[in-house]
Amino acid sequence: MRAFHNSREKAYREPFGAVISGGAVSLALDVFDTANVSVKCRLWTDGIGERIIPMQPEQKDGFIRFCCTVTPDIPQLLWYSFIIEHDGAVSRYGAKQGRTTGIGALYHSEPPSFQITVYNERKVPDWYKNG
Repeated sequence: MRAFHNSREKAYREPFGAVISGGAVSLALDVFDTANVSVKCRLWTDGIGERIIPMQPEQKDGFIRFCCTVTPDIPQLLWYSFIIEHDGAVSRYGAKQGRTTGIGALYHSEPPSFQITVYNERKVPDWYKNG
């Protein structure tokens, strides 16, 4: 089994970069070489904890794309990774070691997470919004 997510590509994370609280973020993970598979998105917020969201499959030519939408409602650092259940086994997909964005990697244990910065528009300096 292979999987792919790139937080810098629109097909896998939309929008890229920081998001305003209450704004929707679409996430996707592609899974290759297996038919008996389901994927969940694991979300983590420091001080709040974990939330697991089932992802919806969409059959593509040669792979399955799993998608979900997250709508964080408070300013925070939101961390995410993926839980892949396939053929009786569980794999994880997260950020590469030392990274929080970009192309991830498969793991057999809890991976490093991708990061989404959620901000409150009234408290963001103009230089950041226009940067």
